[in-house]
Amino acid sequence: MHLGSSTFWWREEALVPRHFEQLAAAGVTAVEISDYHPNFDYFRVQRLRETGRVARENGLTIATVHTHLRWYDPALHLAHPEPKRYRRAVEAYLRAVDALAILGSSLLLTHDLDLSGEGGGEDPAARERTVSALREIADYAHAAGMRVVVENMPRGWAADVSRLYSVVKAVDHPALGVCIDTAHAYRGDEVEQALRLTAPHLMALHINDADARVEHLCPGDGQISWATVMQTLHDIGYTGDFVYELDDARHLATLQANFTWLHGLMSGKEV
Repeated sequence: MHLGSSTFWWREEALVPRHFEQLAAAGVTAVEISDYHPNFDYFRVQRLRETGRVARENGLTIATVHTHLRWYDPALHLAHPEPKRYRRAVEAYLRAVDALAILGSSLLLTHDLDLSGEGGGEDPAARERTVSALREIADYAHAAGMRVVVENMPRGWAADVSRLYSVVKAVDHPALGVCIDTAHAYRGDEVEQALRLTAPHLMALHINDADARVEHLCPGDGQISWATVMQTLHDIGYTGDFVYELDDARHLATLQANFTWLHGLMSGKEV
């Protein structure tokens, strides 16, 4: 596994070359770009190209772009019941795939799935629309040599990893997979259970700890059993990027040491 980090901890700052330099100096080789940055724009082609160039010049691969399209516009909902709005949402994801191709990333990550119905259950019509939308987006991404992953959430419909995974299996596409956020899984399901369940489609990780109140903690600062998590990753044969998604950039200085410690918990594996 490669040491990766999200730019999430700088989300309120403009993303600039200094950030990539700091990641590289800390031993990070794979970066996930969060689209929260105020200067991130899916339609600024030159800026996307420049961002990709700077990352590569610092020896970084852009492992993932974490897209939050419903943060930009809540109506960009892949289960939207109005046909025009549904089509607009799908097209927004297709344009995001185009942007990632320009940037030089191969994995689009979203946690914007919500199939909630009345009374907290699942809306069958929303499920049908979401499956159709994800299949079209995955087809489009696959043609560009890219993949799409959906992430579990700490609460709401997507907190139940089995429900989220059932949608991925229903789409049944080689370019669609799952990202397990360890802190979200700690709140929704057991982390080990979530990893084992989704193993056949597990394409990405968000590594962070949690306690009863807070997420995005550095592993070891919360209540997750990291020995269990690391052993599970070993057992299922996960070899993808190991992307930290933390709140406090001060942890960057000790990220490599934390990565080494975690991998020391994994029997039969070396960093």
